[in-house]
This record gives sequence, C-alpha cells and structure tokens, in this order.
Amino acid sequence: MTASADWRADMPTFRIGLLGGENEADRLRNNDCMANALSERLGVPVEMFPAPDYAGVMQGLLAGQLEYAALGASAYAGIYLQDADAVEPIFVTKEADGSLGYIAPMYVRADSDIHSLEDMEGHSLAYADPNSTSGYIVPRFELRRAGIVEEEFFSRTGFGGGHEQAVIAVL
Repeated sequence: MTASADWRADMPTFRIGLLGGENEADRLRNNDCMANALSERLGVPVEMFPAPDYAGVMQGLLAGQLEYAALGASAYAGIYLQDADAVEPIFVTKEADGSLGYIAPMYVRADSDIHSLEDMEGHSLAYADPNSTSGYIVPRFELRRAGIVEEEFFSRTGFGGGHEQAVIAVL
C-alpha cells in the first residue's frame, strides 16, 4: 500500500460543507463539477452537505463531520476561536481584479425612494447571517465606522436567514 492510499482507508468519503446563501438545489448544482473533479482526483467519493446557515457548516467542521468548506473570514474566525485545531486555511480566493477583499452591497427595491445610505434612515435593514463576513460583519463594522448607531438610525434590524433569503425579504 502506498502512502497516498493510506488516508483513503481512514477517509472513504470526502465531505464538503456548503454555506447557506442560496437555495439548496442551486448550491448543489453550482458545486457539482467541483465534487466530480475532486472525486476523480482524490479517488474517493465526494459528498456535499448544504447547511441552511453558516452555523451548520461551522458545527460540522467543529464536530469533525466535514473535511472541507469554503469559509469567509468571520466563519473561519468563529471556528478557530472555539477550536484552533478544527480548521486550517489552505488557500484564499482572489477576485478577478486581484483583490482579496469583500464586496458587501446594500440593496433596496428598484421602485423605492432610497438612493443612498442616508435615505435608509428610519427604514429597516436585514443582514444576511450573523456568521457572514460580507452579509453582517463587514457592513456592521462599516456602518459603525461611518458613525451610524443602528438602533437609532434604522427602524429595526434583523437577519434574513442568508443572502438569497434577505433578497427575497426585500422583494
């Protein structure tokens, strides 16, 4: 038996956690080619586990029920703070423009009279997920840095249950 085959006895299936953010069928379909390529390359079946929210994938990694997940900075830090040995970063995805940062857009209905952040005053705001870097951590930080006190500026804030669900809530 070769050294490369040894790990397959201990890991007959490579399990990947898929973060929430869009509906389950789309997440599975959008990651199908990766699962097939990895399975072929690794020589073991690859199974995808879509979680309804970020916490599901985080708990799967902490419990040793997943081998891999693509995480944002917030989810990675959340796991690392609970168990530094549960995760190990192996690469960072670079954006098309070469940046390593985040884009965290705020969106409103096209027929609304909201055209700027200032126009949001007195309206409600739905974040995506409490463990989302782009859908909560970065926007909340930037709002505070701009001097906006959420409780005073917005009529209310909450979570949409994921990125796609927050879009649907706005619609």
